[in-house]
Amino acid sequence: MSQRTNQSTDEVRSKMESLKGSASHAVERMNHSRDDALQTSEHVANAAQKLRDLVALIESTADMSTQIATATEEQASVSQDVASNIQAIADFSRDVSQSVAQSHDDCRSMSKMADELRQLLAQFKS
Repeated sequence: MSQRTNQSTDEVRSKMESLKGSASHAVERMNHSRDDALQTSEHVANAAQKLRDLVALIESTADMSTQIATATEEQASVSQDVASNIQAIADFSRDVSQSVAQSHDDCRSMSKMADELRQLLAQFKS
């Protein structure tokens, strides 16, 4: 019986050693899994920050695009105003030119009439 008791004690000790080894191995695996989870969590946090940075950059680019579009619209409006003003100046210049030409013609006619009047006066004096 004592041999059996020793044998049973050895078996229990062996099983306990085996369980202790399995438990140690399980603890190591859990620690390794925890480390992997922490590392994955850090990678996810880094990726999330990079995505936030990218979103901020995209929003900034969109704002700049809107500003450029607004400036372009304003510039187009100013260009239209300048073109309208240039056309108005051209129209006015054409009108002035026509008026000057008419005045020139009128002056020639008046000069001609003055010459005719001089000739008539000269006839009365003679």
